[in-house]
Amino acid sequence: MKYEKEFTVALAGNPNVGKSTVFNALTGLKQHTGNWVGKTVGNAAGSYTYNNNKYLITDLPGTYSLCAHSAEEIIACRHICLEKPDVTVIVCDASCLERNLNLVLQITEITSKAVLCVNMMDEAEKKNITIDLDQLSDLLCVPVAGTSARKKSTLSSFLERLDDITEGPAIPHYQVTYCPELEKAVSMVEPAVKNWLDTHELPFYTTSRFLSLRLLEDDPSFLRSFTNACQLVPSQDPAIADCLKTAWDHLNRKGIFKDILKDRIVSGLIDNAETIASLCVKLPERSYNETDRKLDRILTGRLAAYPAMDGLLAL
Repeated sequence: MKYEKEFTVALAGNPNVGKSTVFNALTGLKQHTGNWVGKTVGNAAGSYTYNNNKYLITDLPGTYSLCAHSAEEIIACRHICLEKPDVTVIVCDASCLERNLNLVLQITEITSKAVLCVNMMDEAEKKNITIDLDQLSDLLCVPVAGTSARKKSTLSSFLERLDDITEGPAIPHYQVTYCPELEKAVSMVEPAVKNWLDTHELPFYTTSRFLSLRLLEDDPSFLRSFTNACQLVPSQDPAIADCLKTAWDHLNRKGIFKDILKDRIVSGLIDNAETIASLCVKLPERSYNETDRKLDRILTGRLAAYPAMDGLLAL
């Protein structure tokens, strides 16, 4: 069969958000599994068609962050940045959206081609959690669709948004705001980085802001992958090297050294995620699940905890 167009899709998300359920619902039997090159972490890839377009979709390992420490984080970061998928789908759990937004904000710093799939909407409804998906989309400047992946009928809105963004122009996304000291350091480095990117045609996705942050935190894993992918070392550019030295001196004077810089970046992501969630997520009243809370207090209290544990072990 001849398709009008073919697109590549990366499917990203935290562990246990129903990402593989979304993948299986889309691809059905048109999938295969294996291992990433040089890694024992499993991968799954498949395809589906929509509006006579073919979508080749890769299910990335579940990860909480793109700060490359574990094998899963390294794979997810490399694939989104260096494999240059046409669109990255970020699957979130509707019942704990705020926690999932950390990864969303990191991915949208890299690519302007992203779709947010807020999955498990049925579970959130059971917990009396409501999410204003339109406001979430407006805040992030990203197409957002709510799904319950076990029910394939709920995927239609998601497929429409995914189809629209593959054909549409790239749009600027929500920009994470970090602490003033870090923002000042980024502003010192970013112009030189942007100029460097403008003069080098890279075969993968990155933005001047994202690359400036990685250079400032001196992330060895990412920078090694970056160099291997394009055979270029941005920090060796004289203008970038001078700007980095000035920025690091500024951060050191403010008491922000390299060993805590990553923590400041993570804190900025968390603060922004909290702000966004507070504006579009409505949690249940405190009285909700009060019975469960009372049981928790009893069973974890000093008097009942040990007898309860002994009883469970005996059982």
